[in-house]
Amino acid sequence: MALLPLLRSFLRPAVVAMAALAGMAALAGSAQADSSVKIVVNDVPITSYQIAQRARLLVISQRKSEAAARKEATDELVTDALRLQAAKRMGVNVPDADVDRALGEIASRSKLSSAQFAQALSQAGLNIATLRDRIRAQMIWGRIVRGQLQRKAKTQQNDLIAQMRADEQKDTGATAEDYILQRVIFTLKKGADNALITRRKQEAEQLRLRFTGCDTGLAAARGLREVAVLNVGRRLAGELPQNVAGLVKETAVGRLTAPVVTPEGVELYAVCGKETVKGESAVLAGGLDAEALNAQGQQISAELTRQLRQSANIVYK
Repeated sequence: MALLPLLRSFLRPAVVAMAALAGMAALAGSAQADSSVKIVVNDVPITSYQIAQRARLLVISQRKSEAAARKEATDELVTDALRLQAAKRMGVNVPDADVDRALGEIASRSKLSSAQFAQALSQAGLNIATLRDRIRAQMIWGRIVRGQLQRKAKTQQNDLIAQMRADEQKDTGATAEDYILQRVIFTLKKGADNALITRRKQEAEQLRLRFTGCDTGLAAARGLREVAVLNVGRRLAGELPQNVAGLVKETAVGRLTAPVVTPEGVELYAVCGKETVKGESAVLAGGLDAEALNAQGQQISAELTRQLRQSANIVYK
């Protein structure tokens, strides 16, 4: 469960809204003065100041109305408290350095230093600690869900292997394609017009025609203007998005896939290795595709949260 949806929600909307909300800092001060306990979650208090701050964060980042933001903030804080308590029992934590790194990424994408970003939030009446707390809760919960997902996947693999053995298909059953990939991105600025997109696609196609091997081809790609080469590494077909898996499957080793336009730019994948694994090896290495894993992760998250709420003692004052 990656954090990109969370991070993206704070980037450009936050910077735009901060200027409009700069005059609201005085209201934040009065909210902090009123820090009475409004909710108790298993003996952990949630104050009116925490609710006001989380609501302000939702107004800034998602442009929600004050009423909707306050309702959602209250629910989020209760959920976060339950999840953090569960994480403490499980011994799951996120180092401060990881949270700082996530904050730094948000700031840099907003074209601000970390200090400037914190100051901009403060001018909008928002304490940087509020954003920090939300990021930490998201990261910790992500680790818990991934752990549950991995255990579930392992159980499914063991069940399938047992079935294969029962059917005496240990080496002649499942197969999976194993690839070694590099991702080549002809970057595009946000809001690029059709003419620029077309030109970048043409440049990508030109590289594709010249590309006859990963060693020399990737070196040439790195020398091009505004082109990024990212190491994907070894991936099973089931670990790739379906559209990418289809392109990679029809591309020979040492060649580039057809270019596609994504939010990051015009992308191609260099296929630097390809192998078919069979039997139990395919089951152990293959797993579900990315969309299925994401759907299962969401189901696990919802179910775990429901269980935490059912067994919790939540008092509203």
